[in-house]
Amino acid sequence: GHIGVVALACGSACLWYIRRNPILLTRLLDLSPGSSAGTRVLLWQDALAKIRQAPLLGHGLGTYFISLPTLGFQQHDPNNLFLLTWHDSGVIGLALFGALVLYLFVLGGQAGWMPRGSDMRILHAALFAGLVGQLVHWQVDVSWVRGTSIFLGGMIGLLLSSAHAYRAADSIATSSSEVNPLDPDHPIRKAAHLPLL
Repeated sequence: GHIGVVALACGSACLWYIRRNPILLTRLLDLSPGSSAGTRVLLWQDALAKIRQAPLLGHGLGTYFISLPTLGFQQHDPNNLFLLTWHDSGVIGLALFGALVLYLFVLGGQAGWMPRGSDMRILHAALFAGLVGQLVHWQVDVSWVRGTSIFLGGMIGLLLSSAHAYRAADSIATSSSEVNPLDPDHPIRKAAHLPLL
């Protein structure tokens, strides 16, 4: 369907970009200690070593710190949201965070239940795509301390409210006996498809 076409187009664009810029692939695969990818690997290894010291309960919120004097580098997170959560709050915190992420993925999949072409479906799918993009990015970068967490919180809130608003509108529309709920002129159906301003 449409998702396959978009995925193919995005994949093709990425391959084309990498082919035109071969140094990008070289940088991504360079795991030497001073490189960007190499530093991330060092951070992940350090986080895993610290997690092994307190895997069940963690070390406490905000306690992760690494200093690499040879690189002139220090940081308060391991450039990976799941490792940071596990380090700080242990297996219990990681399980709760994993459950939240799973719930958001289930919620994101609800766009498929909305009518094709509706503005609510498009909004819901766009919010979910933004959420997935941020979540993937947070596995290799520290961007959640740069204000993008506010952006993500907004996307999650809108994702929750769009799913709730659609379910409420659909419930009212299907329970109304006065008008055919499948009628596109039904006021609740219209409300669920209002264009975004």
